[in-house]
Amino acid sequence: MELPTRKILQRSSMHGALARLLVTLSLLFTLVTVAHADEPLVFAQPVFDLMPAGVGPAMLRARDLDGDGFLDLVVPARSVDGTSVVLRGVGDGHFVIWQELAVGNFSDWAELEDFDGDAIVDILFGVRGDPSQLALFKGGEGGIFRDTSIRVELGRDNSSLTSGDFDGDGDRDVAATNYLGASVDVLWNSGDGHFTRSARLDVARWTGAIAYPRQIEACDVDGDKDLDLLVVLTGSGRLALLRNDGSGSFAKSREWQVPQIGDERPGFATMALADLDADGDMDVLGTALLLATVQKSIAFMNDGTGEFARRIVLEGTPLGYAFSVCLGDFDHDGDLDAAQGAALPGLVVPLRNTGGSATPILLADQFLGIGQLPRYLIAIDVDNDCDLDIVGCDAPVQAVFTAINLTPQLDGCSPRTGLLPPVGVKARTANARAQTAISAIDHNEDGVRSAADIALELQAERKR
Repeated sequence: MELPTRKILQRSSMHGALARLLVTLSLLFTLVTVAHADEPLVFAQPVFDLMPAGVGPAMLRARDLDGDGFLDLVVPARSVDGTSVVLRGVGDGHFVIWQELAVGNFSDWAELEDFDGDAIVDILFGVRGDPSQLALFKGGEGGIFRDTSIRVELGRDNSSLTSGDFDGDGDRDVAATNYLGASVDVLWNSGDGHFTRSARLDVARWTGAIAYPRQIEACDVDGDKDLDLLVVLTGSGRLALLRNDGSGSFAKSREWQVPQIGDERPGFATMALADLDADGDMDVLGTALLLATVQKSIAFMNDGTGEFARRIVLEGTPLGYAFSVCLGDFDHDGDLDAAQGAALPGLVVPLRNTGGSATPILLADQFLGIGQLPRYLIAIDVDNDCDLDIVGCDAPVQAVFTAINLTPQLDGCSPRTGLLPPVGVKARTANARAQTAISAIDHNEDGVRSAADIALELQAERKR
């Protein structure tokens, strides 16, 4: 069957037929959800803060870097000249350009931690290439970062990093995905921000498809007090576990495939980690990208030993291609809600947890129109009103977006209203990229054109 062509929408289209469709659908969903629950999740429509020209943001890290009480953002990015940026939060939900950092090439990921032991946070960028590199920028007074010239070689085309004390020596080590190399590098920290590779670990060697490990996260999945590694394998549609033996050595990959949904095996682009069922262990919520119009989410439920055999299919965005996800208690009712970002068109859908803390059930309350491709989402309080807002980035639009939480909070928080004027995204409409069609290529070389190939194509999407 020939894959129907679905095109990236230019920002200007959000003011036309698509915008009217989104508003209508959002109202319909709100009416439906009111019938099922007293308090649906409600967010203001997103507003945008533009990056420097030619800089497409890839992901976000949030921290109050200058001590003014407002969260700031570190934004690794894809740009021709290798620039990533730091944005200052101004407290009303907007962010302004603060620092431009010459990372050297595209960066899809950054870790914001103290890597050199001086009690000040640094930025460690993953810099794409063949070979890729780690690039350390040292934090200083007032949240200003400087290039340390520390560069450490990685494998082919790094797509993500994670950090933690893997070997128990008190400093932060690093694990990095080699997207084209189908492997994970583990690197020891000498204590001063210099890193040495200790292992290169293969993933998904026998699946019949190129693994393309896109995201990695460190967490204790089996309760033995050391940090294991969880990896999203976008090419093979699997969740991989690399188990730490306590010394910083990791076992061979243990993997679980995303479950069949109808006639499709979904694509798997992103995960968020949390204890979804309140049983004391770490679970995984992932995107389930489908060729079908309606998208889904997948919960990989940990049995407490680090096994994820139980997988639950949950709701996602009703259109687009599911690509990003975050978790947060958006209504302060004691359980975790979610937000899913979808490409083509660019949407973010808040997903209210109506099942409580024991068994998650997600229900879509609202559509938030974004633009093209929400690559990454985080749930943070940007306006200091004690509820969690949604902040994300759209690389083709070259902007960070913010959706302020207006949901009545069950613990008495009173959300503010009217903080965010609709400014920003119109300023660069003339520079919007040309429409780009999804191709029909078998990117993971498994012999079948499937949703996994679309996930890979969206991951490769970059400013041209």
